[in-house]
Order: sequence, then structure tokens, then C-alpha cells
Amino acid sequence: MKKQPRQAANANTAATNAITSPLKGYVPFPEELRTRYHVEPSFAVRQPPKRTAVLVLHGIGAQKPYETLDQFARGLLGFFRQPHLAGQPTQEICLRQYKANLNTGEKDWTQAFVRIRTTGRADNVIDVYEYYWAPAITDRVSALQSLGFLIAAGLSPFQYLRDNLNVINRAHASASRANKLSWLFFALCREIYRMVFIFIPLIALALGLYWLLASSVADHFLSGHRGVFSYLLLNPPLNLSQAIHLTSSAIRFLFLGMCAIFLFQEFFAGAQGNPSEKSPPIYNGFIVTLFAVLLVLPYFLQGHLHLIALTKNLLDLPFRTQTEYATLFFLILISLSFCSKILRSAWMRAGKAIGRHPGLTVVTLLGVAILVTLLSVPELKPSLARAIDLLVLPSFLNWRAVILYAFLALVAYISQKILTSAIGCLAVYLGADDLSKNFVARSQILHECSTMLINLLAGRDETGKPDQKWIYDEILVAGHSLGSVIAYDSLSQLIVRDLAKDPTLNGVPLEKVKGLLTFGCPLNKVVYFFRTRTNLRTNVLSQILYTLHSFRLRTPLPPEANPEIAVPHPFPKKIPFAPNFLWYNAYSPFDIISGRMQFYKADLDVPVERGVTPWTAHLSYWENDDLYSLFSDLMYPRPLANL
Repeated sequence: MKKQPRQAANANTAATNAITSPLKGYVPFPEELRTRYHVEPSFAVRQPPKRTAVLVLHGIGAQKPYETLDQFARGLLGFFRQPHLAGQPTQEICLRQYKANLNTGEKDWTQAFVRIRTTGRADNVIDVYEYYWAPAITDRVSALQSLGFLIAAGLSPFQYLRDNLNVINRAHASASRANKLSWLFFALCREIYRMVFIFIPLIALALGLYWLLASSVADHFLSGHRGVFSYLLLNPPLNLSQAIHLTSSAIRFLFLGMCAIFLFQEFFAGAQGNPSEKSPPIYNGFIVTLFAVLLVLPYFLQGHLHLIALTKNLLDLPFRTQTEYATLFFLILISLSFCSKILRSAWMRAGKAIGRHPGLTVVTLLGVAILVTLLSVPELKPSLARAIDLLVLPSFLNWRAVILYAFLALVAYISQKILTSAIGCLAVYLGADDLSKNFVARSQILHECSTMLINLLAGRDETGKPDQKWIYDEILVAGHSLGSVIAYDSLSQLIVRDLAKDPTLNGVPLEKVKGLLTFGCPLNKVVYFFRTRTNLRTNVLSQILYTLHSFRLRTPLPPEANPEIAVPHPFPKKIPFAPNFLWYNAYSPFDIISGRMQFYKADLDVPVERGVTPWTAHLSYWENDDLYSLFSDLMYPRPLANL
């Protein structure tokens, strides 16, 4: 058996002190976490056998049954394959039968799971189960309802900026004055970042619809009539430079409204009989300054900064000159990006990807070069008529209208898919309050997930009786995206039910729950966007909500919301899970959905990077070896996990 070098152990301990301390800025995935020395002692024959059950929850999107199980099991098998070990991991597809429950209306069903034997020993197994919650949430909302949810969620940070900053201030009460100012700046930058991905596309969609109905394109729909919205312009139609100016004005007034709401809540909320938590003076000063700048600065720049004229002059330049300017601009951005650790890491990964696919890279560069040449040389510039002749298309069709209709149909189809699948899942689960029709779906998901956890913990067979065949030594939970929120809520529900002495938990060994792995986790966003808003007057409601949802919550109640006459907080300091229970969180800096746990106390927060765009970064965790190296720490703790 190969022993772990002493220097490697010291490196792990040193890494622990660096990682478990408050992180400042971007820290790459530690190399010490990629070692496998902590696994090998558990493979020794003299070690007692261990049976582990892993419950995996998928995220938003159109996942198919057992697709998540396939991805996670393959990744775990890949981690345990080590050439120098005699026993290699094996997998086996197993079945488990569940009996119908007349009390809940559940029918009997058969579940498939993957059994992994890491060392070839028959008594040392890892059973990977999947909770597939998509059917409970599919087709619950329409595309229009999802769009309304998205707009309301995007507007909430601007409406509740003051409340959110106070929550951040309480979560980081020990931070210095300079750090709190950096948190304020970071929060404002985050709102701009969200607006880029939420409001800019929505504004562009609104402007595109306006252009479609107000310009001459409307003749395709209303022949011989002026565009229905063209009367809103002095000189229709709307051109591109005017659209850019209109967009910048909309963003400016959005921020002005945000500042006005912040100041009103700060100075006039108490006059309405709803006392509120006061913000630090540094926050007020920053918001007042920002409000004054946004209100006054455009007036003084009006005669000196001609955005419309500058944009028009740029668009009137030859295509070759525009290409040169654009290339220069991107080269400057690329040069500046090397000042960021995150972007440097992304360029390194992009370089490795290019090295793995040199042929595809060459073909792509040649295609771009040919396209630029065709567009810049007038004699070679393609036209619609030339394309029709080359492709031998029917010449009696109005191909401009055909392309327009096809484009609109494609946009409508993609928008409908996104709004009813990914955004729809969020709208149903996160937008489900007690008065919402979606509350039933959310309750069903939590009931099914917690019931599956209870069955794994109790080791019950299809008749509901304990069976040695289904008894495990430890239970681990892993969740991706919205599935990580469901995993957290299910564990939190078990804690509350144990606190309330739920008789259905009698004899259920909750102490077998050993760890939680979240990746692509939006829990911070859930607190930031969707938490129930309370004030100091509703201190009883604040205490109730905190009692029900305070598992590993970093943000305490404000002192004013927990007066001395109130009943002491009943939430137990010691949870009923394993004494060494660990929560590891993996995120990607390019994933706009996930992030480091700012409002929750995770034992470890590390970046797991693969994709460099928001969408690929959110979906690429499953194929990243670092994720399974991190998960192995929950099963076979190394010195890092023991601290």
C-alpha cells in the first residue's frame, strides 16, 4: 500500500487554513484537493466494510429520468479508477421496489439505482440514487407567467436594495469598514451584471417589437397602413442609434428609481408606523451621491457627449474600418482581462481546449476570415438575390418576408422553451407561497424528497419494515442548481420535524446523514430575491421564519427583532445529523446562478471551473473531475475535512 508522504499531509493542513478562512477575491481550486491519498487507506482489506447511500438531485431544465444518475455515477467511477491499485471499481444496476401508500395516494413503483464497489470487495458499496422531481413541476406555468416571474424577480433587487444591503451587513458584521464599502460596491456591480442578463434582453425585445410594428416592416402585417406605434416618434422609424440612446435612458431611470426607493425607505418608512433597521451612514452617503450623479451629470454632458451622433458616425464607416476598430477594442479587452485571476484561468482553460481540437480551431479561424473578406470586398459581398440563384430557390416567393417570419418563429420557439422549462421550474418552486397554486407542487417535491431520505435512513423494504439489505452506514446528498435548493430544504425540513418530535421519525437514525454537496447552487439568490420581507414591527413573524429556515444560515436576526421579552430562539445549536456533518459547495465564477455562500455557513467553498460562458459554466459541473474529488472528501475525509 502506498503511503501518503508527510509533505503532502502538511500541504493539506496548510491548504485547510487557507480555504476555511474567509476568502478574499478569487482562489482557484486547490491542487491539494485533487490528491487521492485520503482514499487509499479505506481500500485496505483490514478496514471494516462501509455501505454508503448517495441521493442525487438534478437541476432545472429538461432532464430525462436517470440522466442525472448516469452523469454522477460515471463521474464517481472515473475518480475511483486508479491504475496502481489492484482492485478497480465496478458498477452494477440494481432495482428497489416501493409499496403503494394509501394515505398519500402513492402507487407502487420500481426504482433503479447504481451500485459502485470501489475496491472489488462485495461488502464495501456506494449506492447512488436519484430523486427525479421534474414531473411534479412540468407544465405548471405558461410562458407569459414565467416572463412575469422573471421581470418581478429582476426588479426585486432594485426595490429592496436597502433591505438586501442590511442583510449583507449583518451577514458580515465582523468585516471592517473598508470591506463593507467593497461589499456595497460589489452589490451594485452585481445588480448591473444581473441587468445585463435580464433587463438588457427584455429592453432589446421590447425595442425590436416596437421597430417591427412602427417601421416599414409593419407593411408585411398591415399593408398600406402606418406602423401602429410610429406616432410615438417625431420622425419614424426608430433607428439603431436612437434605440441605444433609449436603452441607456431606461437603465438610467431604473437606477434613479432604485436610489429613490432606497432613500424613501431609509428616511420615511418610520413615519408610516413600520420601524425599520437603519442602514450604515456609508451606505446612505453612497446612494445619495449616486442619485445626484445620475440626476445631474447627463444634463451637463448633453452639449458635449453626442451618443446618437457618435453611434451614427461609427455605423457609417466602411465595414473594413468597423472590423479594425472592433478588433482593436477586443484586443484591449483581452489585454485587460489578464489582470483578473478569474479571466486568466478562463484563458488557460480555453487554450487547453484549443490544443485538444486544433483542426476545429483552424477551420473556425478560416471561416471567420472568409466571412470578413466577403463582407469587406464589395465585389464579393453576398446578396439575397445571389444566394437565391446559387441555392436554386423558388424565385416567386418574397424571401425577405419568409426569413423574417422564420426568424420570429425561431425566437418565439426558443423563448417559449426557456420560459416554460428552466424559468418555469424556478417560477413554480421559488414563487410558491401559501396562496399560490404552485405551493402544492413545492410541497409535493419536499414530501417526496424527505420521504426518500427517511427510507434510506431507516433501511426499509417494500413493505415498510427494516431490512438488513437496505441498511446503510451513512447517507450523503448531492444537488445541482435548483436541486441543491430542494436538497437543502429537505434536510432543513427533517431538522424542524425532529425538533417538533414528529412521530414518523421515531427510530429513524438521522445521525447517519453525513454530508451535503451543492454545486451550481442558487441559495444566495433565493435569500436575495425570494425571502419573505419583514420589518422590526413584525418581530414574531421574523422569529417564526427564522425557526423554520435557519439551518446553517449566516445572517442572524437584527437585535430589534428579538427583544428580551420574546421567547428565546428555539432552533437547536446541535443538529440531529452526524457530529462531523459537512457541507461542501462548488461554484463557477462564470456561472451567474451559483456563487460562494454569502448567507449560509458552508464548510468549504471552492470554484469548480469548466465552461467560460454562463450557460456552459452552469451545466459543466457533471463532467469536471474536481467535483468528484471534492465529493470523495465527504466519503473519505482527509485532514482538510477534519478541521
